[in-house]
Amino acid sequence: MREWQLPVRAEALKVLVSGYQSWSEAELRPLTDVQARPAMAWRHDQGHDPGFLPSGLGGVWRSHTLIALVRGDGGGWVGGALDATLTFAQWEARVDGDGVRVTCTLEGPEVPVVWEETVDVTAAVEALAARLGRAMGARQPAPLRVWCSWYSYYRDVTLDAMLENAHLARERGLPFDVFQLDDGFQADLGDWTRPAAHFGGHARDLPGPLRELGFTPGLWLAPFLVGPGSQLFAEHRDWLVRGPDGAPLHDMTRLGEVRTVLRASGDWQRYQAERAMPHYGGVFDWHTLEGPFVLERGGTFHLLYSGGAWIGETYGVGHATAPHPLGPFQEPQPGAAVLRSGRGLIGPGHASVTQRGDQDHLVFHAWDAAHTMRQLHVAPLSWTSGRPVAVVP
Repeated sequence: MREWQLPVRAEALKVLVSGYQSWSEAELRPLTDVQARPAMAWRHDQGHDPGFLPSGLGGVWRSHTLIALVRGDGGGWVGGALDATLTFAQWEARVDGDGVRVTCTLEGPEVPVVWEETVDVTAAVEALAARLGRAMGARQPAPLRVWCSWYSYYRDVTLDAMLENAHLARERGLPFDVFQLDDGFQADLGDWTRPAAHFGGHARDLPGPLRELGFTPGLWLAPFLVGPGSQLFAEHRDWLVRGPDGAPLHDMTRLGEVRTVLRASGDWQRYQAERAMPHYGGVFDWHTLEGPFVLERGGTFHLLYSGGAWIGETYGVGHATAPHPLGPFQEPQPGAAVLRSGRGLIGPGHASVTQRGDQDHLVFHAWDAAHTMRQLHVAPLSWTSGRPVAVVP
């Protein structure tokens, strides 16, 4: 663990924290405030790092990958990790007597960590983010500054509120690129073209005025959700995904009994040896079995899955069979027998199968040579002695 002690009073600082993922809060708040911890347990797993949750305490702020402490003059301190491929950087800023203590703990392989004082925190954060992107070979489009209705209005947004905020932003010279309308404009989930009674208009009335003000309009949608009180639910129940009892699924976390159908069976599936995994209570070899797809051929169910470390030569698509979609599955041949890295493919996986005529085709993604993006690929799928094999030139 790395540690820094700052001889500055906490009351003089704000803290900028980066969320674990899109459901985690990214905030700029007084350091002495309380970092909220979700009351709902399911959000601990879905929206946060279960091993490094928000503190729920005053004067203790936790962040992932990057953290910044900001003085009133815009200067301060910025810290960040320069590689997040295999490593989580867990930052904590804590009020410590008359000063502030900052720590950084790495979960995963050792990576470079930056901690620096700066006269311009905003510029330093942008520069550090660019360094991280370059180090990881990521595409780096120009950043977009987005105003989103969700964080100010939740589901109570109105058309007037959207336009009022857009006008204020333009009058005050706030550098937003996008104005996004989030949840609450529609009558119900699924009824996207029917406005909510409180919205005071229609979503289609918004893009024109926003463009006139120089903003790009944005819109939130959840196309695979439907509310039980919606018109779509009433008129098209045949469109709903149903569970084993024939009833519509309430959500994607209640699918009935959860059972394990296949476990790691070999070293080729190992992503990282001796990984510290505090949310599981120890240090373990981390094996990867991901991206499953099941299809039936001749009464046998074939499970295709991706395994291993995508940066290595063993990553690819494995195969197991069973007489029933819930298993038990057995692997007739160990290893990435369907498809693996090589022949110009880096980390191929997350495959599915489609047909054209009588020919099966494997659809999958793989990294480009520069490791900047995953690209879509299609290859014929042959069946030899009942085993699928991708035909890659």
